[in-house]
Formats: sequence, structure tokens, C-alpha cells
Amino acid sequence: MEKPIKPAAHARREIIRKIIQGEWKPGINLPSERNLSEYLGVTRATLREVLKLMEKEGWIAIKHGKPSTVKNFWDEGGLGILTGLNENKDLFPFPLIIELLEVRAGILPICANTAFNKNLTDFKLIMEIDIPDMDSSSKEFTHYDWRLQEKIVELSENRVYKLVYNEFRPLFLFFGQEYFKLNDARVSSIKYYNDLKLVLSGNKNPDNLIFTAMTEAISIWKKLNRE
Repeated sequence: MEKPIKPAAHARREIIRKIIQGEWKPGINLPSERNLSEYLGVTRATLREVLKLMEKEGWIAIKHGKPSTVKNFWDEGGLGILTGLNENKDLFPFPLIIELLEVRAGILPICANTAFNKNLTDFKLIMEIDIPDMDSSSKEFTHYDWRLQEKIVELSENRVYKLVYNEFRPLFLFFGQEYFKLNDARVSSIKYYNDLKLVLSGNKNPDNLIFTAMTEAISIWKKLNRE
């Protein structure tokens, strides 16, 4: 049984949904506090807390004595925007998935290079976990792949990259299960995992291999969008 959504979470989700769907466009004023709290079914005190959080994330601008305004969140928001989108995955724009994967293709090889130079022994150890095979479920593939990425970032000892990756986690675990339903994704990933294990066993830096694998994943995702 699903847990009931708390009033604050419900209010925030509905406001974000309106903004993402374009019903409340950048530059427009939100309804008055009284009208908005009645529409959302929450107290005005709860609404104020929600609006303060959404201002910090970059969704809206609060103007004391005036209506709150929807901001151009793509230009003015921060990582908090991703948190809000995590809660509305059904509205998550496909091009943004590609852009996130492009960010990953930039971050992960750098982290792998640092992890290779700082923590090679531990890097090798993470490849000793059984690699999924073609009969593994998409969920098993997703969790294996995420754990591998996460460990590479951790071994890089770059805390900023780790914070960025923490934001990716719910999105990757959600969309990854769709990705790994594809035969091409499974074949490509199994080859990548085995190649990575082989390269590390030879004490070779895997950053180029990882970049190539991440780039190929983008191509496979684009194919998924065309089907």
C-alpha cells in the first residue's frame, strides 16, 4: 500500500506540475496565497514553507507584498530543479535525459581517471561483483550499472561530483529499467563491463573506454526515443 502524500509534498508536486506543463509560464504571477492554498487543500502556513523551498530551488521568485512569480527555471534554477523533476518523472522531457547522459559522459571518465590513479586496488575490487547476463532482469542491470558508476565517483574522492551524482540516482534507477529492456543496451553494457574488468586487470587507465561506452549509451537512448 502506498503511503499517503504529505500536504507539503502534494502542494510542491502540483505547483511543479503546473510549471512543467506550461500552465504557469515564466514571468506570470502565481494565484494569491489564499486562493492557492484553497486550490491545493493545504494551510497557508504549509504553502509558505513550500514556496520558500521552491524559491531556493529556482522555480519561483517571492516578492513581499506582491504575488510570487514563476521564474525561467532552466536559466535560473539549480540542482533542486532535478529534485523536483524526480517527483514528476512522467513529465520528464526526453531531451533532458540525453543532456543528463552527456553530463555523465563528461563526469564519469574524469572520475575514473582519478580513481585509477588514487585507488586502483579498490577500483579493481568493484569489478569482482558478478556481471549481469542477457537473462538478468532490467532491474538487476540497472542496479549493477548504478552501483558501478557510484563507486567510480566515490573512488575519485571528488565530493562535488558525488553531490551531482546523488541527484542523478532516482532518475537513473527509474529510466534505467526502461533502457535495459533493450537488447542493444544489454549487449553493449555486458561488453563494456567485461572490457572494463580486462583493462583494469592490465593496470591500464579505463577513462577512454568509459567515455566510449557512455557515448554509445546516448546513441542507444536516442534509438529508444525513435521506436
